[in-house]
Amino acid sequence: MQKKTYKNLIASRDNFEKLLNDLQLNIEPNSWLDCAYGLVGALSLIYGDDKLTRSFLDKNNKKGEVYSALFDISLLADILPYISLDDKKILKPKFKKILRMALPNAETTINSEARNILWEFNFLSRLKRAGIDVRLGEPNPDIVANFGQRKYYIQCKRVYSSKRNALKRNVINAINQLKNDLSRKDNNSFGMIALSLDHSITGGKLMLAGDSGKTAQEELVSILEEIITRHGFLWQNHCLIKDPRIVAVALHLSVPAIVNRENLFVTVSELIINNTWSDGQGIKTFLSDFEPLKRAMER
Repeated sequence: MQKKTYKNLIASRDNFEKLLNDLQLNIEPNSWLDCAYGLVGALSLIYGDDKLTRSFLDKNNKKGEVYSALFDISLLADILPYISLDDKKILKPKFKKILRMALPNAETTINSEARNILWEFNFLSRLKRAGIDVRLGEPNPDIVANFGQRKYYIQCKRVYSSKRNALKRNVINAINQLKNDLSRKDNNSFGMIALSLDHSITGGKLMLAGDSGKTAQEELVSILEEIITRHGFLWQNHCLIKDPRIVAVALHLSVPAIVNRENLFVTVSELIINNTWSDGQGIKTFLSDFEPLKRAMER
């Protein structure tokens, strides 16, 4: 669970704009991100005054705009410290799309690419935060993780729809891409699928509420465990995943939450890694290599 002050969120705009300036990009006036920073800035000026805050939310949060702004700005603030300018050619087109991001509940399959890219950056930042040597791939895979002679090709998929076949479709697409990534006979290369389930579960609208951040965290764990129980057969089926070097699937869920007792806005995230059908040396090596990620998530 990540807590941030509104002051820190507003200050993160300077870091974002510095990065954009290096990429010769900028936040367009009246875009969603411009409005999001404006909403958080206005809220920061009155936070602590319950009457003014309630009035502000009644006026500006009718469709969840304020909470969506807090969530999006918080996500960007988490990602920025781990984005390297080493390869501007990869970053510039990705951030150009992020700048056209829509309000979460206005997202469609037509304008979803911005948030798909944010998921790649989010997972990349989590791996970097855990001390894992990773870089963006271009055009494929989405991420490459290096462990000495070993490499893991990671395909990031953001499941947009809550329809039953949406998860299966994303898993199959990732498997097909990993087939290409692993086309060479190389016993030191492995594959991993990283699934974001945020939109398929929340529809861009759900917000958890509880008496503590721990309550909200436990609810996320319960949701992910149920998904594994219902859909785990997809990636534990050797007829679908034929290459035992595709060793794991990561399922991630991140939602905004309100802690009732503290009137506090937080981001609650959970990541669960599930092995594929492979029970060979590949999964044992993977679990050892990615142990730092597991420890980082537990902190």
